[in-house]
Amino acid sequence: MEYPVGSARDQSIHGQRASAGEPETPADPVHVPGHSIARAGVDLRCWVAGKERPGVCGGDIYVVGGYNGSSNLSANDRYDPIWSASPAKPTPASEMASTTVTSGAEIYAIGSGIFGAGSAVNERFTCAILTPTPTPTTGLHDAGISRLGGPSSVRLRPGIADSGRITIVAANGGDHSDMVGVYVAFLPPGGTQNFGGCSPSGVVNLGALNLLPGNKLTVKADPPWQCADPAAMDGVSWTIKAIADAHGDDFASCSTLQQVFSGQCSAALADDDNGTATNTLIRARPKVVALSP
Repeated sequence: MEYPVGSARDQSIHGQRASAGEPETPADPVHVPGHSIARAGVDLRCWVAGKERPGVCGGDIYVVGGYNGSSNLSANDRYDPIWSASPAKPTPASEMASTTVTSGAEIYAIGSGIFGAGSAVNERFTCAILTPTPTPTTGLHDAGISRLGGPSSVRLRPGIADSGRITIVAANGGDHSDMVGVYVAFLPPGGTQNFGGCSPSGVVNLGALNLLPGNKLTVKADPPWQCADPAAMDGVSWTIKAIADAHGDDFASCSTLQQVFSGQCSAALADDDNGTATNTLIRARPKVVALSP
């Protein structure tokens, strides 16, 4: 039959008895020094070493109060990993209800009684000084574009599309995993007025992915390149701007060409990104090569 230290009725700690309602065992059991717990077997009639158990308060084992055969005790003994006396309990007590609060830093000893006598005393002992948990820092947020590739030119006839893949590589340069959103803006040849009737034109949200620090995301797209009047734009290029958004939460501020090329998008990206120099990358391509109809 096993009991934690101090829980078996009439078992001695430092030559005193701690009561908890178990059957009596010999008056002079032997305490086992150098061990964090002992067990009392009715058949053994002595203390023997038991398996070590975690401490109950502040990482240590405490035995509070007790009964010495004639009166209650104020003892408050701590084991870590040798027995030592802690500040005495103000009111001598035995057969208490006691527990630690969820902080693990305080013991509440409630009530007292021996041979039927009871008490409503509730006393608290602080067994550990809690160290405040540091407030987590926000960390380093750094979404960036490391590569933007696309066709150098497209050969166009009126209203007939040419193909040409673009490749965007985004990276998480921060110190923790983060969502990285990737957008791409297509400014058509000749600017936002788009006199040649060219497409693609506008901003596309290519999605977002949670990246570990240092990891990269490669996104590829193959839009159809075309102009209603390629001859009017012959030799003029699209402007492609790739955008990396830390947390992927700023597309509302980056969803139009006016926002992307006016600085509004860049300001939105910067409010939660520590490395704004790499948020965007611009390429002047592809160039329109007008073919005869």
